[in-house]
Amino acid sequence: MFLNSHVFELAKKLNTEEIHKQWTGLRRNSVFYGLVCYINNSISLCLSDNYTSSILFLRRARKEIINIETNSNKIQDQYGDRYIKLCNNYLNELETFIKDNHLVSDEDFEFILNGEL
Repeated sequence: MFLNSHVFELAKKLNTEEIHKQWTGLRRNSVFYGLVCYINNSISLCLSDNYTSSILFLRRARKEIINIETNSNKIQDQYGDRYIKLCNNYLNELETFIKDNHLVSDEDFEFILNGEL
């Protein structure tokens, strides 16, 4: 099953030149780099219909957002804050899409999303 149009549009928006042009999130020394990688891995896995693995990166992305938001060294960054908001929207929509379409068993979904891996 291919991503629904809303999830797909959010995924595309996460990598537009508009988002990345004026922002340092793609630099490896950026506090946002891990999040960018986790988000893009989840997109790639979904496009490959590998929803089980995409949940793992969904989980990692959410943990990374928490780390960024609680890191006292985080510099306020309007592009980063905008990116995090967009990521949260994408992650919520992706989780709903996977659950609603039963693309992963409920047991696997809960284990990967909430279990200790």
